[in-house]
Order: sequence, then structure tokens, then C-alpha cells
Amino acid sequence: MTLYKIIRENKFTLKLMLTYCLIIFLGLGLTSYLVTANMIEILSEMESRFDTEVIQKVKNYSDERYRDVKDIFARFYQKQYSNNNTSIVDFINPNKAAQRDNSYKAVAIAGYLQDTCSANTTITDLLLVDYIEQEIYFCSNMHNRDVSLDYDFFRYNFLGSGEVRNKIEIVPNYIPDYIGSSSANDFPVISYRIFLFDENAIRFDKPLGMAVINMRADFFKIAYRDSSRFKGDIYVLNQAGLTLFDSSGSITGTPFPFAAYGADSLDTLETNHQNIVNMRFSEETGFVFVDIVDKRIIEKETDGIRTIINKIIAVCVALTMAIGFISASLLAKRIKSLVRKMKDVQSGKLDTRLDVKATDEIGYLERSLNTMCDKLSAYIKNVYVFEIKTKTAELQALQAQIDPHFLFNTLESIRTTAQLNKDTQTAKMVHLLGNLFRWNIRTRGIAVDLKQEIDYVRAYIELQKLRYDNAFDLRVHIENNALKLGVLKLTLQPIVENAIQHGMGEKASGGLITIHGWVSEGRLRLQVSDNGKGMDAQKVREVIAGLSRNQEDSAAGSVGLSNVHQRCCILFGSQYGLSVTSTVAVGTQVDLSLPVMCKEEMEQYVQGAHR
Repeated sequence: MTLYKIIRENKFTLKLMLTYCLIIFLGLGLTSYLVTANMIEILSEMESRFDTEVIQKVKNYSDERYRDVKDIFARFYQKQYSNNNTSIVDFINPNKAAQRDNSYKAVAIAGYLQDTCSANTTITDLLLVDYIEQEIYFCSNMHNRDVSLDYDFFRYNFLGSGEVRNKIEIVPNYIPDYIGSSSANDFPVISYRIFLFDENAIRFDKPLGMAVINMRADFFKIAYRDSSRFKGDIYVLNQAGLTLFDSSGSITGTPFPFAAYGADSLDTLETNHQNIVNMRFSEETGFVFVDIVDKRIIEKETDGIRTIINKIIAVCVALTMAIGFISASLLAKRIKSLVRKMKDVQSGKLDTRLDVKATDEIGYLERSLNTMCDKLSAYIKNVYVFEIKTKTAELQALQAQIDPHFLFNTLESIRTTAQLNKDTQTAKMVHLLGNLFRWNIRTRGIAVDLKQEIDYVRAYIELQKLRYDNAFDLRVHIENNALKLGVLKLTLQPIVENAIQHGMGEKASGGLITIHGWVSEGRLRLQVSDNGKGMDAQKVREVIAGLSRNQEDSAAGSVGLSNVHQRCCILFGSQYGLSVTSTVAVGTQVDLSLPVMCKEEMEQYVQGAHR
């Protein structure tokens, strides 16, 4: 079998497979693109939130250590019962007796420094300089760490700016040159320095001494040592832009390289297309905490995710194509069988039947084909009988057309006989009745012009006036633009008949029936009123209720009204139809509303889909 023949005989399978492949590749390809495209943003946002928490931890930890330092410096002024209610500052104050008791002074200060270092393991060194006695007191949490004995500690600027203030000064990270050469001194520290004054001093220009607390410059990393997922670099800067701490250890102690991150100062350092930046500022220490994550690190993570997604997509495509090919082949086989049977039916084999084994859509088509063949066979068998019945119906229709003409001709014969016998009233009544039959014969269809309907009502009134000895009269006031509009045939006559029978029955003379017609708000308004005996409110409610009931259930005397109302509602909708108002001894008014259409439009409307 050639390739062309295979393609020609399996068009459906090939189209279905191509559709499958297109949907799969487009859907999964678009999914892969969207996932990988949004993955960086999602991971960046997650990393930013995580790093925000980390940098906040570092700031909080730094602020806590700063508050510890403030507490230690404050306790230098606190009276201690263990030192006979004497503070450390009292020991270096010449105005205090404790300063002069050198036998206890050194022990008390050394004990306080030792206790303080033991209670605060983050402290590296604690140094007290006594300017009065030219003494140095030193304690460290590091083994074999000591100060150099020949170092000049007694100048105010031996550490920091040298400006004398009663305020903590933070000295950026440096390697202390006052630590002895034999001591471990290969790491930078951050120093917190404060001058000590007489507790009753008014002016702060002559300090009694100086207290210094050293902490390792990298003590900040303790705050995030449990954050193993942390990918960024943390920097602690002072407000001058000096790097006090760098988690990578590459720029500690140097000015921060703002240009490398697309900025020129702290004010312009922010997240951009290459880096995620989070910053926190400490009001207590003045430190600026900066966290920077290179987005390329996140992109490398997405490469692995992208590879996994692509592998999953490849497996899904292979499975889907295999399943799709099997499904398409089975489906195509059933469709081919259905097509062959349909061709048999097309050639005239109406006894063709399919063995239906499934309840799916193709099974429904197979059952439908079997049903169609059965019905088609039955139709062909019955068509001859149907034609015979049709011809019989045509003959009956012709016969039905003869009957009204026969009745009309008979009435004309009766009228002629009455005139010969000089019975003019009977002749006139028969003539009017004949005109009514002639109107019924001539007006075909369900709709007539309003003018034709009025003419019919006039003829009907003339006939009834003869019956009631001219006890009433008719007045018609119709706007010219309404006379050519269409109305349902025999719409006004039942209303007028109802007015005569139930309104004028007791009047011997002076009765008046008035018909008004006009167009308003897109509707044809017709109003039939009389000056008869009228109805009370209870009777009006019964008549209105009877308009929507079946004719057999309608109140006596309202069958004609019910017929008119229900025809209007059925054909045009419930917004059209009759309404009735009446007053006892005044009369009754019936209002009718119809859509504005000419006779031809109304015929098409009621015979179309709307009906």
C-alpha cells in the first residue's frame, strides 16, 4: 500500500493526530514558557521576603548588643553592695573615699570587669582607663589576650576622634594596636567607647576615665547562622559608607562599592534587573544593614527546574501521542464503518442496519441511522395512502367553499321573496345578514384592516337596531392614521355584542355605543364604551378574572370578551389585550391594545415563528 493511499484512507486519523500534536505542543510549550518565565520572579519574590527576615534579624541582634553595651556602661555608675555601696566610677573619682582605698580598688574593678565579660560572651575585650591614677584595667574573653604595657592609653584620642562627650562613640572595625604582640590579634573589632565623669558633674570636659568594649567585627553573622537557605550577601555600613561587616569577607573595612550595584550612595541603592536589595537602618547605632542577592544565582536554580519541566513535558507528549494515536485509530475505524453504511443507504439499501455496541456520540449516530432507515421505510410505504388522503381533503375543502355561497344565495332568495310580499323589515334584516356572510367570505386570513372591521360592526349594529327597535345608536371616532392598521378579525364585534346584550338590554331608547381609536406609545388603542346599566365593582372583578379562563369556565356573558383577550395574549403577548372598567347606572368601558402593524405585517407575524 502506497503512502498516498494510506494518507487518503486515513484522513480523519491524521487530522486528529495533527490536532492532538498541535494542542499538546502549544499547550505544554506555553505552560513551560510561562512557568520558567515566572519562576525567576516567583523565586526572586520569595528570596526577597526571606532575606528581609534575615536582615531584620541582623539589625535586631545588633541593636540588642548595643543595648547590652549601654547597660554595661550604665552599671559603671551603679552602687554595688558587694563594693560597700560603691560604684566603679567612685573608684576612679578623687572626690570619693573609695578612690583613695587602693587596697580594694584594683580587686573590685578587676572583679567587675571579669563578671561582665563572663556574662556577655559576645564581648571580646573590656577596657577601663583611669586618667587620675594613670591605671589600665583590662579583661578579655579570649585566652592569653593582653594589652601592651608601653602603650599610651591616657591621651583622649587614643581611640576614636578624641572629642570629649558624655555619649557612646562607635569606632569602626580595626585591628587594635594596643593589644600585645604576643596575644592573638589577627581579627578586626568594633569598639564602643564612652568617657566616664563625676556623677554630679555639670560640665563634661574633664573625664575621670574611659571605658571601651570591643566586639569582633563579624559578630553580626551570629544572627543568621541558622539561615542555611540564605543566598545573598549581608553588609553592615556606617552612614559614611564604610563597610563594617561583609558576610563574604571581601570588602570589610573598605568603602562600600556602590558603583558595582548601579548606585552612587545609600539613597540610590535599590533593587534592579540584576540584584535584589533589602535595607534596614538602626536609629540606635546609626548602622545601615544591606542585603544583596544576585539574580543570576536564582536563574541558575531555575535552570534545573526548567530541565525537569522539559523532561516531564517530553514524557507527557510521548504518552499523549501514543494514547491519542490508539484512540484516533479506534475512533476512525468506527467512523469508517458508519460512513460505509451511510453510503449503502444513499444507494437505496434502506434495510441497512448497524450493530450498536456503545452509548457514546458515535453510538448515538449509529442508533439515529437505524431509526432514520426505519422511519424512511415506513414513510415510503405510507406515502401513497397519504396522497389519497390529501386529494380527499382537497375535495372536502372545495365542497366547504361551496357551502357559504349556497347559504348566501339562499338568503338572497328569501330577501327577494320578502320584498315581493312587501315585508320590508324582514327583507332588510335578511339583506344585512347576507352582507355579514359576504364579508366573511371575502375577508380571508386572521387579520383585517381596522376600516374593514368597523364596516362589519356597522352592519352588525344596523341588524341589531332592527331587532331592538332603534333603542341605541353607534358613533365611531377613529384617527385617520389608525384606519389602515391591522386588527384581528372579529375583534370589535364581540365587544359591541357584549355591550348590546348586557348594557342596552333594558333601554327602550337613548342608548349610545361609542368606538374610539388612536395610536399612542407605539400601540393601537381601541375603546368601546356604552351608557348602559353598568356593573358594580364585584361584577367587574368577576369579568376581569374570566378574561384569562377557558371559555367553558368564563362567567356568563363574557365568553366573547375572553375569546378576544386570549387571542391577543396568545398572538402578541400578555402586555396586549382587554381591560374593563364600569360604573353602575353610568355605563361600561372596554379598552383594547394591539401592536401597530398593517394587515400584511400582522398576517406574517402571527403565521411566523412568533405564533
